[in-house]
Amino acid sequence: LNVEAAKAVKYGGLDPATALRFVTIHPARQIGMGERTGSIEVGKDADLVVWSGDPLSPLSVCQQTWIDGALHFDRAGDLALRPKRERERREVILAMAAERKPRSSSREGGGGATRSRTGNAPSSEETEGPEDDTTEQPAAPPQRLLGRMIDAREAFLLGWWRSGRPIESIFSRGDCGCAEAAP
Repeated sequence: LNVEAAKAVKYGGLDPATALRFVTIHPARQIGMGERTGSIEVGKDADLVVWSGDPLSPLSVCQQTWIDGALHFDRAGDLALRPKRERERREVILAMAAERKPRSSSREGGGGATRSRTGNAPSSEETEGPEDDTTEQPAAPPQRLLGRMIDAREAFLLGWWRSGRPIESIFSRGDCGCAEAAP
């Protein structure tokens, strides 16, 4: 909502204090909660955001989020945990890659040759041996678009990872790029 308040300052000519009231105390009063929330006063419920700068600036980053007096987000802690989360993410990707079995190349129900895990025709190593699971399998039932999109993304990410290229080079800092403006 801080962005909406900033728009009111830029395009509506309001002063910043009035614009902040547009997204704090005014909505609280409109829904009949002005006595409990909407401003920072003793005895009121408080959900607060601590910004790195002016809350109306698009360059400001949330440093902390407090809800009902409890810290729910701390940027310093989040930055410290990112390497651990990345290691866990890589471990999950490795586990998924190890468990992944080849599927029929036709996802729409029309048969077709089985593909290897890389998406190419099976190599001689993959087709030999008593525990061969690359044999022709019945075609999967038709999937909805979202299911096909998820499968395509999974195949892309696994292929990228198998090629030896770092996963980080696909995405900006964070999938949505939200950390790009962060200092």
